[in-house]
Order: sequence, then structure tokens, then C-alpha cells
Amino acid sequence: MGVWNSPLVTLDVVSRKFIAAGLPRSMRTLQRYCSNGTLDCVKEATETGDTFFVAEHSIETAITSLKQLHDAKDMHRHDATQRAVSLHDGPENSAHVSNVVDRPSPTLSYTDAAK
Repeated sequence: MGVWNSPLVTLDVVSRKFIAAGLPRSMRTLQRYCSNGTLDCVKEATETGDTFFVAEHSIETAITSLKQLHDAKDMHRHDATQRAVSLHDGPENSAHVSNVVDRPSPTLSYTDAAK
């Protein structure tokens, strides 16, 4: 679906939708999403400067993709943490006993201390 087959909204609307989805983004990041094609946009010169108008259908697509990416990263982080923790829980590590021998500490005689 092309940009013109979907209603166009401002970045303010896009920002509110990202916030509602639990993925807050700065205006600069949303502008980058427009520039790099993450969001389908039209850039228009206005009196206040260049303004992006975003195809509404691309907002949900981008949010869905970003959530999947975040979920995959979280799963990877969780798996790595689980592996690291299980390395320390093995029986070979818990059965390790130090071979420290208790030895009496040396004592100084009165004559040694006076030197």
C-alpha cells in the first residue's frame, strides 16, 4: 500500500501512538524513521519549515516490528543470563572446598619485639 492510499498524519500523532504502544520516541527519532523508510512519509515544505506527514498504516507496522525486535532482544538477554547463572550452579562448583590449612600464627618473643 502506497503512502497516498492511507490517511496522512503529523509526527505529533505518530508520537502519541508510539507512546500509547509503550515505545516512546523523540521527534528526532521519528524524523529519522521517516528519512530511513521505517515510516512511509511525505516531506512537505511549510511556513515553519519541513514537515513530515506519515501514512497512518505504516505506524502500526513500525510499532509491531519494533516490539518484535525488543522481544527478541529481551529473550536473547534472558537466555544469556540464564546460561551465565547456570554455569555457577553446577555441582562441580558447589563441591569445591578450599584446601587452606590452619596453621598457628608465629608469636614474637619479648626479645624479638625489642629489636
